[in-house]
Amino acid sequence: MVSTKSPSFQSWLRFVSPPVDDRFRNAVREFSHSLGNIDNFVDFYRLLEATLAKTVSPQFFYLFLWKEETSNYVLYSPGKLSSEEISFPENSPFVDLLRKRGRSIALFADETIPKLSQNDRAKLTLLEINLCFPFLRTNQLIGFLGLGGQSQKLKYTRQEVDFVDELCRISALLIHHLLDKEQVQQQIQQMEIINRLAQGINVTLHFDDLLELIFTQTENILPLTDFWLSTYNSNGPLFSFAIVVEEGERRFEQENVLLDVNEYLEKVVLQKAKPLQTDDYNQTARLHGIPPKYPYLQSWMCVPLLSGKDTLGTISIGHRSIGITYSRKQLQILQAIADQTAAALIKSRLLQTTQTQAQRMTALNDIGRSLTASLELEKILD
Repeated sequence: MVSTKSPSFQSWLRFVSPPVDDRFRNAVREFSHSLGNIDNFVDFYRLLEATLAKTVSPQFFYLFLWKEETSNYVLYSPGKLSSEEISFPENSPFVDLLRKRGRSIALFADETIPKLSQNDRAKLTLLEINLCFPFLRTNQLIGFLGLGGQSQKLKYTRQEVDFVDELCRISALLIHHLLDKEQVQQQIQQMEIINRLAQGINVTLHFDDLLELIFTQTENILPLTDFWLSTYNSNGPLFSFAIVVEEGERRFEQENVLLDVNEYLEKVVLQKAKPLQTDDYNQTARLHGIPPKYPYLQSWMCVPLLSGKDTLGTISIGHRSIGITYSRKQLQILQAIADQTAAALIKSRLLQTTQTQAQRMTALNDIGRSLTASLELEKILD
């Protein structure tokens, strides 16, 4: 944290007041009035962009918003709130500093904030952010604004910094409302996808079609680059992947091949019958004494397919982007999908058993009819 009384901060801000005018007061009034007509993030972003351009003229600005599913503050762009972009986790030292300070923080290219992690510093430097402003609602950080250099001058005045602080303060209520609204919409969408999965399972008979359905619905609801569904027989150390998808491509050559479960991180989930989640796949694999099978992965989570006390297999998903981290809520969603999948596997196995038995009965009936016909023919000949 950098104090406003420190020489560095004073040298970075120009404390020479601009000519007396009402432009900031009027801008705040207009901005506040316009907020009442906004009901989505796209319009809010455009209003903020226009207001900043007319007043402090930053070369660029970044809007980060809280995303409940990933427990991250993610970079927003109009019409898209995505963790694909650079993000900051809720336990980030930078986020903690911003939350505790409660107002603007100045960042300097030639200085290091002692409590700022190297990872945070790298992200902020990459974006060329030199001022950050929090959006706070009841002491909860729901987002923040980052400003770059100004187009007409190198330094901001104290009055300009206070002005942007005020914009963020009065925007917090609207942002909180829009985030709540978006979260409700996402929950509805997630429930609809899970319901569609359940309905699809009930009408899908072909096993491969079932696997494709499970992958598609999982991809629709959770961020992933890779997907695996394994089947397992607890009587031995072997298991196999029924479906493998890597970066959107089905890997048929890796499917239905018997593998040693001891060589895969799925082993931990199969043995404990409990889900496993990590933001560092390679490190977690090594901690369990397993050589990483997918060194290109960053985040990874795996859930068991449970039927009573039996573990039928696993569903695993992973992401190759450093910016993606899975949350506990997303783990719960994947487990809900796995529960539906386990029921489908049981149904598929019962159907397969029934079909096999029916084929055997048909074969036996054919043999019986052949024998009967043969005996009747012998009687006729006699």
